[in-house]
Amino acid sequence: MEEQSVPVDLSMSWFDSVPVNNTKLERWNVSPVFWVYRVLATPAKVVTAALRLLFQRWGPKQTSTLGIVGRLGALYWKQRKLREAQNMYLQVLASDERALGPHHPSTISVVHNLGMLCAEQNTMEDAERMYFRVLEGHVEIFGLNDMSPLDVVNNLGILYTDHGVMEKAEEMYLRALHGYEITCGPNDVSVLDIASNLGTLYWKQNRLRKAKELYLRALDGYEKAWGPKHASTLRTVNNLGSIYVEQGDLTRAMDMYLRALAGYEEALGPKHPSALDARADVEDMQNSSKEHAAGPLVKLRTGMSISQLIRRCVDEQNLITDS
Repeated sequence: MEEQSVPVDLSMSWFDSVPVNNTKLERWNVSPVFWVYRVLATPAKVVTAALRLLFQRWGPKQTSTLGIVGRLGALYWKQRKLREAQNMYLQVLASDERALGPHHPSTISVVHNLGMLCAEQNTMEDAERMYFRVLEGHVEIFGLNDMSPLDVVNNLGILYTDHGVMEKAEEMYLRALHGYEITCGPNDVSVLDIASNLGTLYWKQNRLRKAKELYLRALDGYEKAWGPKHASTLRTVNNLGSIYVEQGDLTRAMDMYLRALAGYEEALGPKHPSALDARADVEDMQNSSKEHAAGPLVKLRTGMSISQLIRRCVDEQNLITDS
């Protein structure tokens, strides 16, 4: 039997005239999972019409309706259709607020997703507002001693870092770090991730000693938890290389860059972007040591390329020697 499908030329006026029990739309109500995957190859106007059918058949507060809209939002998010994802989550949020209340855990979860979507779209004020609403919701539900929203605190740190609000970013990272150390222990991966984030913040502020300490702590933990070839380990190794460059410790910098390069090539292959970036760092170090001009380079926190920074370090060392 040939499968009946929703017509591609479906219009809203056509939809309004279709009975609820129309067999061409019935398949869209059989399974939420089927419906979501069907959306992948379906024009947007068909999806809109089918959504209206779901609301008509099940009602806006019915769990199946909200579940499908939420899954569709997650699908759009995965496809990097951030505006469409946000619209889906806003629909779920409005329904959850009416049916469950503003402080229900399901409502708070949707608000958190909206905060992350706003952050990815660089709308800082909206993301900040959503994140603080999540924190307030957790206090309302679980009390002041609840540690569960620490990931939201970390997300606020990332948000503030991305927008250059460094003082607030440091405050959020320190709160999250302290909280995770209490609840998970000092060697938990969540603690290591925040230590790495805080190290990056200090690096951007030219607080290199503190940045190095936090990167070394994260590196030691990542090696024990994930091994020497894990992406988090290699990223931290590469960051340490850049810290050593800025501190003028070129030998250690080269050791870190070579280690990152070998790890990326073994784990991801020599053509992977991370491996290519690591090779560029190594080649730039080699060229700079020979006083050759280097090619296009990734800019460091100072705004200088690796080769420019190395030359400055070498010049400063030569001045010290000459004096």
